[in-house]
Amino acid sequence: MKKHALTRKIKHKQNEYDLCLNLKRIGIELKTNKTNNKSKFLIEELEEFNDRFFHSGKLTCRLPCQFNFMTNSIDVNSCSFYNSLTVPIKLVFNPIDSSCEKYYSIYKIGDDLRQDQIVLQLFACMDKIWQANDFDFRLSLFNVVQTQERCGFIEMITESETLREIESRSGTIKGSLGESALYDWLRLHNTSDREFRIALENLTYSCAAYCVATYILGIGDRHNDNIMVKQSGHLFHIDFGKYLGDTQKFGWFNR
Repeated sequence: MKKHALTRKIKHKQNEYDLCLNLKRIGIELKTNKTNNKSKFLIEELEEFNDRFFHSGKLTCRLPCQFNFMTNSIDVNSCSFYNSLTVPIKLVFNPIDSSCEKYYSIYKIGDDLRQDQIVLQLFACMDKIWQANDFDFRLSLFNVVQTQERCGFIEMITESETLREIESRSGTIKGSLGESALYDWLRLHNTSDREFRIALENLTYSCAAYCVATYILGIGDRHNDNIMVKQSGHLFHIDFGKYLGDTQKFGWFNR
């Protein structure tokens, strides 16, 4: 019995390792692909990966970024990539239990994600201290796991947008200077007075907490592309490449 359980654990670990190797290969090939149809290339590669690795749903695998999530396929039609320097891939994994929600993540090659891991762990420590003293600042924390050198998974928080995306929806030339863009966006997704009041509270508490946390840790490079808000009003930060006072210059200012 013990030998059988050990064999099963080793098999699960091997599946995780093979999953990471295959995704890294696809990510590298996507980055170096010079054609104008990268989306088609990605879809074809992921479809082949589903058939070859998961054997059309017969093989199951734990995710390194969410160990209690078991998957047997990728939702290929929901996957895409982002047009940035590292060309990160949005991956959506199907659960083996159809009653569970799908798992949304970003697979990224080219960045050292260990720094993001450290920052998020420190955020979690701060949250535990606040919670122990009866302060609930409604932080939205997410998993970041580096699986190999300069590549790994970032958990996606769904139903959220960056401040830039929210501001661009206002349709005014003011952009980030528009005073009502965030207010209108929250009102759009929280139609009742009660929902809207709770969303404003979530925004206020979470914004206050992240102001303190990012100041203490010296988080730099803060702008409206790496500050996000959930439809429920929870504000949170992403991309912690600059911290402990290591900031970028914007003119004469440290950003």
